[in-house]
Amino acid sequence: MMPELARICFEDGTLSMPIATPYDRQLLREELHVSVRRYQSVRLKLDQREWLVSHNADDSSARCAACDEALPRLRCAVDSLTLCLPCATDGFEG
Repeated sequence: MMPELARICFEDGTLSMPIATPYDRQLLREELHVSVRRYQSVRLKLDQREWLVSHNADDSSARCAACDEALPRLRCAVDSLTLCLPCATDGFEG
């Protein structure tokens, strides 16, 4: 079951956003792009996971552990997992 609230944590504070609908999750992804552009990396708290969201550093060989697609501009990392932003925000259960 998807959590209904996400938290973006950065050096100035925390931003909480609803993520109950696909539109909410799209807004979250847009806000993450803006936040990473400003802070270089942020923490994304979803349910019981805390992801580190940062730039992909132009590693064209890096792939998402969930969908196996090449990682786009942003990557989400937790433990040894690295996911693309859509997989991390759409409820990856790995």
